[in-house]
Amino acid sequence: MASSSAPVHPARYLSVFLLLLVGVYLLVFLTGDKRAAPKLGIDLQGGTRVTLTARTPDGSRPSRDALAQAQQIISARVNGL
Repeated sequence: MASSSAPVHPARYLSVFLLLLVGVYLLVFLTGDKRAAPKLGIDLQGGTRVTLTARTPDGSRPSRDALAQAQQIISARVNGL
């Protein structure tokens, strides 16, 4: 018995592959913010800034030594030292 399968057309497979490739390209680069560059997170954009204000329980001004100690403690915690 002879097989009656259709002949293989490599050009058809190549054209389907290229259409899929173009479709993926269009989805990636034409959606979102229209840039090919990735959106950078806080760690890559330059970080973030936090401003802390010292307050004492009785409302008086904290001493310079207390502020320096607080700065060292916060710096050690933030930097993981």
